[in-house]
Amino acid sequence: MVEVLEKGAVYFEPTDVDGLINQINSLTKDKGIRESIIKEGTKQLGKFNWDKTAKETISVYKKALQ
Repeated sequence: MVEVLEKGAVYFEPTDVDGLINQINSLTKDKGIRESIIKEGTKQLGKFNWDKTAKETISVYKKALQ
């Protein structure tokens, strides 16, 4: 899900076995790519938290009940 993970993940077509293998190989063999993905993924974590999610969910429920 690019809209959630952005640059914090590697992507491949779900039916493309070779694409999956290539991405796994790049992550295991290239320290620079691996570190970049970890850095970007960690950055993405800051955008999401359970407190914010709970508050936004409650807000949606309250609006739906009005």
